[in-house]
Amino acid sequence: MNEQLVTCAYPRSGQTFLNYSLKYLYYENDVNFNNHTVKSLLRLEKPIVSLRNPLDCIASWSKITNENLIENINFYLRFHNAVLENKDKIVILEFDKFTVDGNYLTNKIKQAFDINPIKNWDLDAIKNSMLEHARYEHLPVDNYDNINRLKQELQGVPEFQQCLDLYDTLRV
Repeated sequence: MNEQLVTCAYPRSGQTFLNYSLKYLYYENDVNFNNHTVKSLLRLEKPIVSLRNPLDCIASWSKITNENLIENINFYLRFHNAVLENKDKIVILEFDKFTVDGNYLTNKIKQAFDINPIKNWDLDAIKNSMLEHARYEHLPVDNYDNINRLKQELQGVPEFQQCLDLYDTLRV
């Protein structure tokens, strides 16, 4: 079953949380690897893409990588333009929904793959599983000073508007 439910996303879009949710709800095998490239997106038969507001994921990724904001904006645009061009074969899950609403997640998976979960949604159990596997760095933290500074910088970059437009286009 885990070969069927494979995720791919721009970094910091909730993919690790999504993988742990899928593992908890649908199978007991290891969590899928995080795929973050256009190449991995295109090679998959029916990838599940987590979609998150570009302000949040680009700022978070930029904080981690210390890369130039323009490079990360261009990466976001490359990845999500590939999603748009291949939208008919991709299952898009919105971060703001799948992180809090188990019914949203299981309904989208049922619609796309015709499979039912083996467990009920349990947000605490999913978070605990991430903690047990040392994936705590993917859970929210309280220090947002650097992220907020990067968000302000992003909003001042003219190319960033393209990311917002693309995000709005892909939202289901």
